[in-house]
Amino acid sequence: MNILNSPPEYIEVNNTKYPIDWDYKKWLKISGKLNELDCSSDDEKTSCENIMVIAEMIVLVFGKLIDEPYNDTFKAMLEFYKGYPEQENNSGSGSGSGKRLFDFNHDINYIIIAIRNQTGIDLSHRRKEPFHWWDFLIEFKTLEDRHYICKIIGYRGYEGDDKELKRLKNLYALPENLTKTQQRIIEELDDIFYNS
Repeated sequence: MNILNSPPEYIEVNNTKYPIDWDYKKWLKISGKLNELDCSSDDEKTSCENIMVIAEMIVLVFGKLIDEPYNDTFKAMLEFYKGYPEQENNSGSGSGSGKRLFDFNHDINYIIIAIRNQTGIDLSHRRKEPFHWWDFLIEFKTLEDRHYICKIIGYRGYEGDDKELKRLKNLYALPENLTKTQQRIIEELDDIFYNS
């Protein structure tokens, strides 16, 4: 599967193809929901909260809960979320640092302007027709270095000692995503120290 083929408008779960909402706006919401998942704890409350978030994502994508195990459905959704299949990097170099360099919801204005300036595709609020998530991802991944968002991503990934680049890295740092467990702890501490 590549860009010469139409991207799928369904997700296959356990050999059944289910029609989905494939528009990039819906999948930007999924991106935000993925940030709500808490993998730092496996207690019962956190597990229940995670299942609720996954159920919300399933309803966003399929329009309803489908008659499939939620873990199989979620895995299939994550596969769709990646977009067009990419060549595996077998270099073993471990080039990815695991650091978040962008956040679709936080950076969306810069991303949409960059796509418009590079290709002429307007994905702003003026666009009425859907635009496939996979096409959106390809547009984003192929942005040229000249765009503001690419410069910001570069600042966020900087690891050197240059004071000005460190300042820019801090200036453009993404806000921290707190897990629900971390939020609960902060609220409990707030109650203990400030509301007693």
